[in-house]
Amino acid sequence: MRLSQLSLITRPRLRETLPSFVSRLAAVNGLSFPEFATDMGFSLKRLCQCDDALLSRLAEIAALSDRGVAELLSWTGTSAGEVRTQFRDEVYVSRSLRNPIMRGCPKCLLADVAENPANPLQVMTYRGDWQFRDAQICCEHNHPLVPLWEEPILARRWDIQTQFYHLLEPLKSGGFDRPNTRPTKYDFWLDQRLKSGSDNTCLKGQRVFAATVFCRHLGMALGQDKDTASKASETGFDIASRGHGAIREALDGLAKRSGAGDGPQKAFGSLYPVLNRDYADLPEFDMFRDNLRACILDQWPVAAGERVLGRPLTERRLHSVNSAAKEAGIGPDLMNLILTGTGILDEGDDRPLSRKLFNAQHSASLIAEVPTWVGPQRMRDLLGASRAQFEGLVKARILVPTVQNAKVKSRWCAADALDLLDRLRSRAMLIDPDATWMRLDTAGQKIDGGLAKVLDLIWNGAVRLGQIPNAQGIGAFVVAKSKLAPFMATPKQADTTDVISAAAYGRRIGLRDKGLFLSLIRDGHTPAVVQMHPKTRKPTYVMTDEDIAAFQSRFVTLTMIARETGLHRNTIIRRLKDAGVEKFAPTGQGYGGLFLRSQIAPFFPKN
Repeated sequence: MRLSQLSLITRPRLRETLPSFVSRLAAVNGLSFPEFATDMGFSLKRLCQCDDALLSRLAEIAALSDRGVAELLSWTGTSAGEVRTQFRDEVYVSRSLRNPIMRGCPKCLLADVAENPANPLQVMTYRGDWQFRDAQICCEHNHPLVPLWEEPILARRWDIQTQFYHLLEPLKSGGFDRPNTRPTKYDFWLDQRLKSGSDNTCLKGQRVFAATVFCRHLGMALGQDKDTASKASETGFDIASRGHGAIREALDGLAKRSGAGDGPQKAFGSLYPVLNRDYADLPEFDMFRDNLRACILDQWPVAAGERVLGRPLTERRLHSVNSAAKEAGIGPDLMNLILTGTGILDEGDDRPLSRKLFNAQHSASLIAEVPTWVGPQRMRDLLGASRAQFEGLVKARILVPTVQNAKVKSRWCAADALDLLDRLRSRAMLIDPDATWMRLDTAGQKIDGGLAKVLDLIWNGAVRLGQIPNAQGIGAFVVAKSKLAPFMATPKQADTTDVISAAAYGRRIGLRDKGLFLSLIRDGHTPAVVQMHPKTRKPTYVMTDEDIAAFQSRFVTLTMIARETGLHRNTIIRRLKDAGVEKFAPTGQGYGGLFLRSQIAPFFPKN
């Protein structure tokens, strides 16, 4: 039969596949599928391959328009490269559409039979959406899609007429019937996407294949892999259809409920290998992969260079107590004490050490310093100090441990000892010791303000500093007694007004340049009283207790922060830098190391 057009033709039906149409066309002409293919001059193999010449021949004999052929092909699926199939104007992984088990809705087929009971094979139609693995239900009849036949050989599998012939009796007897199931929002969404491509959810713009795979595996992860595929898809869709925020919230929830030692591979169940391995090279999964990657980087201490879902991390973003301890070469419990003691972690943080996370960049310098910290004996050795001399320096807060917790034995920065000795050497002159000189610790016992005041006077050049030749350590430095006399402690007179010169108070709080502190007063930023100097008889600024209280309520210096919190100066400087706190300079004119208390308060809670 080599006709240009068949005398008996039929039109493609809704969602019909190409093999289904050819099978019905054969039945309309009273032929079997193989007989019809032979008579029309094409093979079953070429039909399965959607051969172009075959399609032209079919269009000719069946009076099909180009649009009709295209519609049949869109519901059938055509090759789009290795293991890829073009289906409904999108590209799918072929195994999601090609399966030896052919599913369908028995209610749809019975409705077809009812149209022409005498010749049911002329009207029974195989719908293309039944091929798609993630389609689970017929939204028209509320019936699950059930296995209809299984055939590994594609040509036999697509001999729809023969397969339907064997189904007729079981269909009529209810052999394929299952309890009705109400379609979910996911089922209606998928049906609409396949039917027309329309989508009013946040998944618009995402390919159907990627969206359905993500929904199913997200739902499985949330249900701990106990849900059915249908239930998992529904759960995942309820989240994914609301967009990035809902997806991220669900992923964060999975991360937080995972065990202390669980990595992403375990926390996210099958979702992780699907995005990391199975579909790692498919760009349609990028949006979902980016959400999971962002979650992992925010919830796990990923090391620099480690690959996360195919991309290497250029620099570490987060540390855990465990990863920081490993980097510093100390135990996790000790690192936890250090991080808590320096304010990086809160005292009440009861998370497992592996999940106590903190900013890796802000803490990088601290972690690098930890291996260099020493114990008190080593500090004394570096200073050449006796126990009493060392304790005096600590009491005066000239030397401050990096961590206040005494359980941390090695909590002293060796550089602090060496810096103190270097500063003293830079100001000292070699002398022959005699009775006119006094040791630093002795001088600290004799003047108001103690050892801290002595060093303050040395740094300001008010007291001469000497160094005994060939002597080592802190004991080699002495001060001239004659220069100390004006500062010797004297009993206060009961009727003397308790005031201090503004310049002296500025030095006490670490502002060495008295000109800057006086400028602060002159510019009206803090109160003071003008009083006649008893010796020079010149007006000078002094501060009462009320003036000092007013200043301290508004301003702080590094020295004040150290006294109030017990933190080491280096820790304070680092924390201010990390927090981005700027020095007080309201008009661009600064006043030294001065900060507004209101700005630093959140970062330095008082002990």
